[in-house]
Amino acid sequence: MSVVVLYGARQIKVKVTPGTLLREIKVRACDALSLDADRYSLKSGKSILSDSLPFRLSNLVQNAKIELVVAKGKPASGSMVQIKLALPETSGVGSFSSDTTIWSILKYFEDKLGTQITSNSVSGRYTQPQVQLFSTVINTLEGLDKSLADYGLSSGNTALRVRFVQTSMPLEKAQSIISGFKAQQSSQDSTGNTGASTPGSSTATPATPSTTNSTSSDEPGKTASDKSESGSLSATNGIKYGGRQVQAYVPSSKPREIPDDADDLEMNSGQFRVYRSQLAQMSGSNRRDGPLMTASMREAASKQQKHSVEQCTVRVRMPDQTHVEAVFGGNEKVGEVYTFVRSVLRHDYPFLLFQFPPRRVLGDPEQELVAECDFGARELLYFEWDGDDSSRPKTGLLKDNVLQSAKEITETESVKIDEAIPAQPETVPQSSQSENHQHQPQLSNNSSTSSMRNGSSKSSGVPKWLKLSKK
Repeated sequence: MSVVVLYGARQIKVKVTPGTLLREIKVRACDALSLDADRYSLKSGKSILSDSLPFRLSNLVQNAKIELVVAKGKPASGSMVQIKLALPETSGVGSFSSDTTIWSILKYFEDKLGTQITSNSVSGRYTQPQVQLFSTVINTLEGLDKSLADYGLSSGNTALRVRFVQTSMPLEKAQSIISGFKAQQSSQDSTGNTGASTPGSSTATPATPSTTNSTSSDEPGKTASDKSESGSLSATNGIKYGGRQVQAYVPSSKPREIPDDADDLEMNSGQFRVYRSQLAQMSGSNRRDGPLMTASMREAASKQQKHSVEQCTVRVRMPDQTHVEAVFGGNEKVGEVYTFVRSVLRHDYPFLLFQFPPRRVLGDPEQELVAECDFGARELLYFEWDGDDSSRPKTGLLKDNVLQSAKEITETESVKIDEAIPAQPETVPQSSQSENHQHQPQLSNNSSTSSMRNGSSKSSGVPKWLKLSKK
């Protein structure tokens, strides 16, 4: 498959595939003609073709003839491109300048969505984000350091799909390559709103009641700590705000290594017993939410389960991957969680708290945590600024006295449980084993004598209709 590029009296034949971008066609033709590709455009009939389109979406046929003409107006370096970033478990939307690098876009969404994209590793080996743009797959770190304009994106909308690939590159070497990337501030590169969402759902911020401070400052730079200091340092772990014990967590200074042990894939007898009991509870007669339960019985069981949760340990995750944690009563309301988060923030801006997945904003301050919001004993909430957050801070959100007693996230109980040694299978005492061996012959003899007395054909275990040929 190929196209013919016309320039004056000359013709250049360029081989293409359905996924070849029109910018690549223009660059190849300009290289053959010793021309500057940035000063020319492709024209089909009376319309100028967009460089960001792949060949299969350009309405061109095989061996089509297109013209190479001088561009009337070169796109400005600050022209905006709307990008949708699709991750395996979430997505986000934002507007970026055409001279923004792919790496800067990934870093922006990493801070905004609160998930690691560029710094993952397994057993000391770097896990690289692989970006797909139409049919172009960017699978090198050098390719991620190129701008949107280098890939033919100067305007319009496009989607970047990200998947993670395990490489053999040591993490230290990857960090040295990344340190040489172009330094760009994500706050200057982006002007759009982004939000975590499940695949296929809208990423726009829902129209829910936002939480604002009743005594908001007229000066945007004035912090809540300048007005009043309600927190007092505690001699024990964490600090206390309004009689509530608070604990902050910060990202670990060293990347967490996940051991690659093949023995973890093998199931021992103890794990098999637990798995079998779980299957029995899900499909057996003891299943509480089985199809035989009426709607009133289900509702009563749900209420009983909710009443069993008396306290909720709520952890709020900030955009800079810091966490703040406190304990609330099961009958407390959403407004009290907002009041607590507002008291530990350095800046006095309206914000939202939401659950994920699926994304559900806690917008009604009168809802109870357990009865109406379905909170469990431990709940994770996500923080985001309400409204246009281009001028809002993305790091350093918590007060200094809150971070003074902060721990690394690897010291939390949930991480320690993951790193704990799995329990060994239960052993049967020797006394019980001897008793089982004493009773076993008696049971087998009784069963054999009863089967002989009955003389039924069922003892053989072979039905009458099954005839086996003898060889």
